[in-house]
Amino acid sequence: MNSSYENPSTVLVFRLALASYLALTLFVALKLLLGKSAALPEAAVSYMAWLAQQPNTVLASVAGWIALIATATSIVSGVAMALFAKWGRPVFTAAIVGLISSEAMIDLPVLKTSGEYLADSVLGVLAGGVIAMSYYSTVSARFRVGMRDV
Repeated sequence: MNSSYENPSTVLVFRLALASYLALTLFVALKLLLGKSAALPEAAVSYMAWLAQQPNTVLASVAGWIALIATATSIVSGVAMALFAKWGRPVFTAAIVGLISSEAMIDLPVLKTSGEYLADSVLGVLAGGVIAMSYYSTVSARFRVGMRDV
């Protein structure tokens, strides 16, 4: 039940971007939770060992919890957005803002591999694209009227 002015390929691009975001987020989250990381140079291994011995600050703990909750929320609301649930857009947007805000609370340098930096960048672009499309493209009409043709 497409509106007369909506291009079907816009919905396809929206859903592909959303599916890509969800798949990459789940992949990264599982990789982090399972503790799988690439082989690091000796200096990086030393830094990670030193970092593990540092006391966790309250701010770092809060940042970790915000990031964990925001990640789970972005996955749930992302699925809701695929079904054009009205609540999905603001919740997804708030989750992404929470994720970005949590990074400002980290008080020590973060060590990432080039693949992890790439994944972070791609996730940021995908999340931004999904948010922009959900509010400013013809797809936005589906959220206002609750069109759910899958």
